[in-house]
Amino acid sequence: MSSLLLLLLPSVAVAEVSDKMATIPEVLIQGAIAAAIAFAVSRLRWWLALIAAGWALLLAVGVYGLWEERHMREAVLHQQGIKYFAALLAEVGCVVAGGAFGAVLNRRAWRAQQAVPADVSASAALRQSRG
Repeated sequence: MSSLLLLLLPSVAVAEVSDKMATIPEVLIQGAIAAAIAFAVSRLRWWLALIAAGWALLLAVGVYGLWEERHMREAVLHQQGIKYFAALLAEVGCVVAGGAFGAVLNRRAWRAQQAVPADVSASAALRQSRG
């Protein structure tokens, strides 16, 4: 009878937050994979880095939402520490860096490719004027 009475009384339930969220290594691995995808896509076309920027913006909004939710922030800080939020921001930074680096390499390759025919045609025009 006392067991039944204890079941009917309201009690405070403490739920673990960390077991429902990605761990820090998982967040960092996801960031590395996302950076590789952003790099590969923006390496193909420089303007596809805008997709990586949008992706990073969505991730940043998620981090901001987690930080702004007071109860979640306190629970995560209590269980994981500030390093969890640092890992989330590192994930955002990885996506931005991957997209930017791929776009820079794409633009450099494009400029190098455009410079070669211009030099060849200029030297051909110089030869024709001389000879």
